[in-house]
Amino acid sequence: MVVTRYHLPWAMALVLGLTSGAATAAVVAQVDRNRVAEGEFLTLTLEGGDGEPDLEPLRQDFEVQGTNHSSQIQIINGKVNSRSSWSVQLSPKHDGTLQIPALTFGSEKTEPIAITVDKAGKGVNVSGNDDLFLELEVSPHQVYVREQAVLTIRFYQAIDIREGSLSKPELADAVVEKLGDDKITDQYRDGVRYHVTERRFAIFPQASGRLNIPPVVFDGQMVVANRSPRAFGGFDPFDRFFQQARPVRLRSDGVELEVLPQPVQTGGAWLPVQQLTLEESWAPDPPVFKVGEPVTRTLRLQATGSVDSQLPDLAPAVIDGIKFYPDQPVSKTAAGAEALQASKEFKIALMPTTAGNYTLPEIEVPWWNTKLRRMETARLPARQITVAGGVPAATPAPVAAGSAPAMSAADPSAAPAAVSTVAPPGIAAEGDARWRWLTLAALLLWLLTLGVWWRERRNYRRPVAAPEVAAPIRPDFATASREFDFACEAQQPQQAAAALVRLVSVLRADPGVKNLGQVRELFSDAPVVEALQELQRQLYSRDGGAWQGQQFKALLQPVLRRLRPEEAKRKRGKGVTDLPELYSAG
Repeated sequence: MVVTRYHLPWAMALVLGLTSGAATAAVVAQVDRNRVAEGEFLTLTLEGGDGEPDLEPLRQDFEVQGTNHSSQIQIINGKVNSRSSWSVQLSPKHDGTLQIPALTFGSEKTEPIAITVDKAGKGVNVSGNDDLFLELEVSPHQVYVREQAVLTIRFYQAIDIREGSLSKPELADAVVEKLGDDKITDQYRDGVRYHVTERRFAIFPQASGRLNIPPVVFDGQMVVANRSPRAFGGFDPFDRFFQQARPVRLRSDGVELEVLPQPVQTGGAWLPVQQLTLEESWAPDPPVFKVGEPVTRTLRLQATGSVDSQLPDLAPAVIDGIKFYPDQPVSKTAAGAEALQASKEFKIALMPTTAGNYTLPEIEVPWWNTKLRRMETARLPARQITVAGGVPAATPAPVAAGSAPAMSAADPSAAPAAVSTVAPPGIAAEGDARWRWLTLAALLLWLLTLGVWWRERRNYRRPVAAPEVAAPIRPDFATASREFDFACEAQQPQQAAAALVRLVSVLRADPGVKNLGQVRELFSDAPVVEALQELQRQLYSRDGGAWQGQQFKALLQPVLRRLRPEEAKRKRGKGVTDLPELYSAG
C-alpha cells in the first residue's frame, strides 16, 4: 500500500470527504512536560475535533500566551482522514499542583491533565540538573538614604539559549542606573559547567526604611535537542540538526535593602558619596583682573558613587565692585564598573567694576564619606585678588589767572579751550581759500564713493546664511522632573531652584528661561508666587530657616502638570483658558 500525505485547503478536503468519506479520530490532549517552575511555559497540544477548542477554562490557573493552528489530510487506501491540531503556550499563574481541565473541542471533550508547578527561583531542569537559574544579590545590605548600593544579577545556563531578555529592576523610591557592561564567565557548580552572565545596577534609595527589590524575570527560548533512542546504541548523531526551541521564563527571588535615615549630626547638607573632589581653573590662567575686562572661573565637582542630580549647585558670592555672570551648570553621569561617576561644572564670568583689593570667599562642599562613615568637606581656600584700573586720566596742570588751559592728549573728552589767534590778513585769506577747495574735493570724493557703493548694492545681493548655532543641551521632561522631585524631597533649595528652572524651560520649550525670577513672572496664583518668593529668599539667606521642600513640591506639581505639552494640547482642544500665557507660541 502506498500512503501519501497532503496538506490541502479546506475546500479540497471537503470535496475528498464527499467523494471518499471522512473519518475523524477522537480528541487527544497532551503536554510537552508535566513539571515546570512558576513563570515557565509549557505547550498543550490538542488534536482532532472540529471547529475551535474552548480555551476559556484554562485562564483560571494559566496565562494563555499564544496559539497555533494547523490541519492535516491523510489519504490511505482511498479513504480520507482529516485531523486538526492546536498548539497552546501556557504559563502557570502560581505554584502547586494544577490541572488542565477538560476542554470542549467540537463535539468531543479532552481528559484533564495534572501539572506540578515548583516555586519561582528553582530554575529549569532539562537534563537532571538545574540547567537555567537566576541569582540576585545586593551589596551592601545596609546603606544610608541616597547612598549607592549595587544590585548584581547572575544568569546561569548549562544549555544553549537561542534568544532572551532580562528585565530591569523597577523601584518607585529609588534611582536605578546600569553599571558598565555585562560580565561573562564560565563557572563550575556541583560538577556542572555554567555559562554565567552578570549584570550590575547602581541603586540610590530616596527614602529611609526597608526597600524591597522585586524579582527580575528572564524571558527567552531554550534549545532542546531530540533525544529519542534510535540507531547508534540509542543516540542519533543527526539530532543536532533537528534541535527545537521552546519558550522559557525564569523569575528570581527578591532581595531586601535596609535604608538608614540621614544622621542627625550631619545638619542640613547631605551628600553621601565614596569620594568627592572640588577643583577650579581660570581663563586666562593665571588670571589678570582689570576694570571692565571679564575673567572666567570654572568650578568642577566630581563624585564617585552618585548621580549628577544629587550634586549641589555652587552659587557665586555677592561682592561690591565685582559683577558675576554664571552660566548654566553642565552635568553628566558616567557608568563605571563599580560605581557611577557624576560631575558638575560651573562657569562664572567675573567683571570688575572698581579697582582695588578683593577677597573671593572660601568655597565649601560638605559630604558624607560612605567608606569611612564620617563627614568631610571639599574646600577651595579664599583667594585675594587685585583689580587694576583702566588708563588713568591726566590731571590738568594749574594755570595762571587769565591764561588759557592746556588740553590733555590722554583725555579726548575734555572740551578744547577757546584760544584767540591773530593772523596777518594775506595769510588768513590764502588759508581760507585752500581749506574751501580741500573741503569741496573731499565732498566730491565722498559722493563718488557713495554712488559706487549704491550701484554695487543693487547689482549684487547675495543672501547670507545665518550662522549655525548649536542647539543647547536641555534635559528631557523625565530627567528634569526627577531632579526637581529629588531636590524637594532632600530639602535642598539651591538644587530645587535650579531643577525648577530647567523643568519650566523644558515644559515651555523655551531655553530663554534661565532664572527663578523669570519662572515667578509666569504665574499669577498668589500661593505659588509666595512659595517661589520664599524659595528665592532661601537662596540668598544664610539663616532663612528650614525650607519645606515637600510642601513646595505638592504646591507646584499641579501647576507644572498643566505645562506638559500633551496636557496643554488637551486643554486647548477643550477650550480651557487657565494660564493662557503659558500656551502661547511666543
